[in-house]
Amino acid sequence: IRGKVAKEDDSTVDRVIFGRAGTGMIITNERTGRFALYRYDFGTRTEQRLTTRGDAFAPVLNRAGTHVAYVHDGTELRVMDVNGGEDRVVARGPFRRPPFMRERGIAWSPDGRYLAYLIAGD
Repeated sequence: IRGKVAKEDDSTVDRVIFGRAGTGMIITNERTGRFALYRYDFGTRTEQRLTTRGDAFAPVLNRAGTHVAYVHDGTELRVMDVNGGEDRVVARGPFRRPPFMRERGIAWSPDGRYLAYLIAGD
């Protein structure tokens, strides 16, 4: 990929985050008409779609690179195993959508056990 996001279509890439030790990355892309999370593995050069319904945006990897927190449809904060495993809701509320969401609206604790997040106020 060498310094740029490679795309084969005209879709929008909203965010790219690199995993631990440079083994892969998480991409937010709207190539299907809705924003979804994709995992790209540098070793195998394969891509896996992680989310399949609704809009998924604002992904943040934990320090170990094993789980990604993201906003689903602007109403849920979810955590997913980056290998496509468990996807669970950890909070509900009015989460703002980009570009109105703060860049650092979600943060993992250093040990990866807790999430800090901001929700939109009235």
